[in-house]
Amino acid sequence: MPRYFWVSASIALLLMAIAALLIASRDTPPDDAFARQPFVMTYSVPADRGESIRDSLRTVLLVDHKSGQPLGQASLPMPGRLVVSAPAGMHSSIGRAIEALSEGEVAQATSQMRRAAVSLEIWLIGADFVDGSDDGALAPAKTALDEARDRFGFKGFRLLDRVMAVASENASVSVDGALLASSINVFPSDAGAVEVQVQLGIRAPADDGGFQESSFRSKVRLPDGQWQVIGLVPASGGSSPDRLLLMRQTPVGGSTAAAK
Repeated sequence: MPRYFWVSASIALLLMAIAALLIASRDTPPDDAFARQPFVMTYSVPADRGESIRDSLRTVLLVDHKSGQPLGQASLPMPGRLVVSAPAGMHSSIGRAIEALSEGEVAQATSQMRRAAVSLEIWLIGADFVDGSDDGALAPAKTALDEARDRFGFKGFRLLDRVMAVASENASVSVDGALLASSINVFPSDAGAVEVQVQLGIRAPADDGGFQESSFRSKVRLPDGQWQVIGLVPASGGSSPDRLLLMRQTPVGGSTAAAK
């Protein structure tokens, strides 16, 4: 078919796919801020159609919307390889559109790129030994918390602080919350997991009305999408371990395992 046909078809399909995502993103909750982080992925495209798909994708990503700023960029460093830089949350929609434009040919991101970045979440949780109910915000981590309850005899849990960041493999990231200061290194692991080295500063109220800080360091393997208890620590100045550290990693731009 003529090249102009593919350009027109590409623009129409990509506009529908990505515009729907942009509308939904206006209601993205703060906890999904990682979805707005810039992220680069490589897609396989038909060599004879790569330029048309790249050109139309550039048009969509450069369309003015609320901010009037470009959302990303697309390039074709070699035939059949389309490199797209865009907010992480857009890539699933971009991938579907590219696959449709490839007339059913596989156009998914390479497995290496799908593991190139992960969303990292750390929760600091207060644990009670007396009767109590769990904080409703902790529902996504119910499986991990129930295991901790059975193992350590806790009765109820409270969310004290949480932090979130996006990091590439073989890279480091730091992020601070109200009570947590974190430094995280991410390393490749086997399929469906990454290995992280975590260093935390943890603040807790002191008797004089100020704060005391303790530290925590660990290196753990994190399966995709699963909450995992990585530490059990006491409040500053205390001897009883009454706070849990939970962590989860989720591949950015790939399929997400059910929260556990």
